[in-house]
Amino acid sequence: MPPAAMGDHGQVFEGTIPSHVAEPRDVVKVLLAEAGWKEAPFRRLMSDLCNSLNSANTVADICDAHGLEKKKWLTDCEGRYFHLRATGLRFDDSANIVKAKFGPPKSAARALVKWTEAVEEWLMSEEVNTGLKDLNRVSFEFQDPLAMALTFECLKNHKEIKVVGVKNKFKLDNRQKTYTEPPNIHVNVDIGGGWLCEVEFLFKDILLIKKELHKFYDVRRANGPWTVATPLFNKPPETTMQKRLPSART
Repeated sequence: MPPAAMGDHGQVFEGTIPSHVAEPRDVVKVLLAEAGWKEAPFRRLMSDLCNSLNSANTVADICDAHGLEKKKWLTDCEGRYFHLRATGLRFDDSANIVKAKFGPPKSAARALVKWTEAVEEWLMSEEVNTGLKDLNRVSFEFQDPLAMALTFECLKNHKEIKVVGVKNKFKLDNRQKTYTEPPNIHVNVDIGGGWLCEVEFLFKDILLIKKELHKFYDVRRANGPWTVATPLFNKPPETTMQKRLPSART
């Protein structure tokens, strides 16, 4: 079966891939074009969710707005629902409990690699493999676990979004002794018509680590020395102590 006829594999669904398109490179071009049209509605859905959470005053407000059961959520010692502005749920530098960071468009070369890997995995396992699920993607950043849990429940309860896959990468399996990548909650959502997008839930400090790790990914994926010839890391600012110390002399 050619990749273009793989049914629900990745973003291939009825009406998207013309019947005469079978070459992987052509399939990827069609998917990337479709992703361009899906980006605006995807951003609207994710931004509206974040704005709703960030404009709430209490956890009870969030429950009312998103149809969550209040009794499932923590209350303070007086039985009142947490007032968001008086707890650590908000970021230190803003009044938000969640920040959305949208990923840039995926390059055609990288999308082709991922599509090829998805097809090969499908042929090996003979199981449905939804390969290209991150052509539209967003990272939700949090400072507090309760804010992350609330946002996840609101996403699950969203009327225009269907959660189709969840991986809790904070949880190590029996064979793992440590993390091999920055832990997060990895979610795939259907925003309509079978179009899958990626939503990552990360804590603020872990997201900083992930940004640094991506520079090592760039080195590993480099196709030549000039690809990574420019500086990858910004020079840290000179500390007050360093300024006071005399220069080393040889």
